[in-house]
Amino acid sequence: MLGEIKRTSIRIGNRELRASDLVFAAVFIAAAIFTLACVPRGLTVTDEVQYQFVCLRLLAGDKLLAGNWQVVSMQTVFQYLPFRIFYALRGGFDGLVLAMRYVYAGIKLIFCAYVYLRLRKYGLWAVYAAVFFGGTDLFGIKTMSYYSICAQTVLLVGMLLFINENQKPIRWILAGFFFSCCVLAFPPAAAVWLLYGILVAVRLLAAKRGRAVWDAYGFVLSGRSWLYMLLGIGASAVLFFILCAVFFTGTDLPAIFDGIKRVVGFVNSGSTAGPDFFSVRLSKLTRYVGFMHPVLLILTAFVFAGGILLRRFTKKAERPCFLLLCLLCAAITVRLLLLSDAEVGDASGECSCHPLFLAVPALAAYVFTENKDRRVFSFLIFCCAVSFVVDMYSMNSVGALLLPGCVPSVLLLREYWLEQLMGTAAEKKKRGKSRTKKRNGLGTGKAWVAALCALCVLFPSLELWHWAYMAGLHETERMFFGSEAPLDAVLDTGVLQGIVTTRELKINYDKSVRDAEICRSLCENAFLAVDYDTSVYINADLPVSVPLLHYLTDNWAQEEYWWSLHPEKRPDVVYIPFFTLSYIPYERFTPQDYIAYFEKNADISVIKGEIGYIVVINDWFQN
Repeated sequence: MLGEIKRTSIRIGNRELRASDLVFAAVFIAAAIFTLACVPRGLTVTDEVQYQFVCLRLLAGDKLLAGNWQVVSMQTVFQYLPFRIFYALRGGFDGLVLAMRYVYAGIKLIFCAYVYLRLRKYGLWAVYAAVFFGGTDLFGIKTMSYYSICAQTVLLVGMLLFINENQKPIRWILAGFFFSCCVLAFPPAAAVWLLYGILVAVRLLAAKRGRAVWDAYGFVLSGRSWLYMLLGIGASAVLFFILCAVFFTGTDLPAIFDGIKRVVGFVNSGSTAGPDFFSVRLSKLTRYVGFMHPVLLILTAFVFAGGILLRRFTKKAERPCFLLLCLLCAAITVRLLLLSDAEVGDASGECSCHPLFLAVPALAAYVFTENKDRRVFSFLIFCCAVSFVVDMYSMNSVGALLLPGCVPSVLLLREYWLEQLMGTAAEKKKRGKSRTKKRNGLGTGKAWVAALCALCVLFPSLELWHWAYMAGLHETERMFFGSEAPLDAVLDTGVLQGIVTTRELKINYDKSVRDAEICRSLCENAFLAVDYDTSVYINADLPVSVPLLHYLTDNWAQEEYWWSLHPEKRPDVVYIPFFTLSYIPYERFTPQDYIAYFEKNADISVIKGEIGYIVVINDWFQN
């Protein structure tokens, strides 16, 4: 960090090589080796395979929205090209997930280098921001997902809008384009654009009345910037509509509109936006508060709010308030890392919240900083807004998508660190050069505050250490599957070929692969698997008979409606595992409950496989 005060540089020809460049090169090489070595380790089978499952459906001729009613399926637009390339080269699906993991690892390393190169002027702070963003996984998922696409596109938008002194129209256009990519990956993010449009409209209406509103944010809230970004969104919309019509959604507009209604929750089809939307979100917030302990949550809010109020009266209040706030955030971080429950809710909270607790002291640092950097502050607020919208719509913990916010958070803390260590320009001018050195140098006056600020930046590094632990040992299997066994078995067949996991999970997976082969030999029409895990679909390589994944519910209304639209898609083989192969439990439903549904509606015969029941439907009853 001292390189920020006095940078060291070496000239090689016409190029300047900084000390931070050498540090980043060494860190990047080590990170690349570690990342690539960790790619095969850990079996987060459920979500990773689900993204490839949607690509499989497109390959088989199904369409997004018209034939698949999951909002997260739209992120398949970004995965379909590498999926098709792999299928064309391999001629099958063996090893698909491992290949997609390597693709995603390459993307992460590219973004890591991008962050550093764009922030290179900040020296070692840029190194830290780049490594923190590139080295943190979301929920341990090692392939591209809607979360990772949103995080990376939000970072691109933030860099284009807020990490520039002079805005050019092309930057605004590109920002609009990349934000539309974020919306495509997870459509509810469009609410952020709506809010942005309202802020621009309020500012423009106030200007017409001769009132100055948010003038300091004119670099992003001007009508000109809004129009250029709208142009970028329009260009991307035209491109995506063409691609979707040709490759993804088709041109059956009534079916597409019907699918959209079911995705957004106007029709109860199992969507996360159904009638119980608000109750589910309330329970999620309650669970999230339980992670931190209400006392810590209340103290954090009190200290932050109190610091803002006391700042108006005395500068002496800022240091103890900032100290207490940092200690509380550190305590919460340690609290999350020490969670021992293997339930998915705890695992989600444990893996997703550290960027949130970097952002809280960063906001406090912005309040206490004399020379406020409004661009970087706007960057952080933008990340918070997108994170809130996506996290509230999805089923995961608050703060999961705030990962891009680590970049502006580090820069905001940097400003406070430098100000505390070196003093403001006004103080230097008032006191004189000699006095400034005496009172604001590395003495006892402000050095401890600067050290605290630096420590505040470093404590989220526990997240990086945590992921290193997870990759090297068995933490992924412990969280998702409740297994304490070491990773010493390599899967040698099917879509998960090449992944290293525990012997127990390998045995169960191999049984699932053999059951999928039996299903393939019996199925003539369409195939349905009752579980959140979708690896059996890809290993069976059969036409799919479901509009959504069927799990955790005894309500078959969505399937029955979809079968009425596509009678040729009624399944003639249904696979029901003895126990769930994913980390999401069956809760109160048993395999016999699902078998009873088919006994009531069809003439069936049941075959007991190695790890599940294979229900052969001889004939459907006429309702």
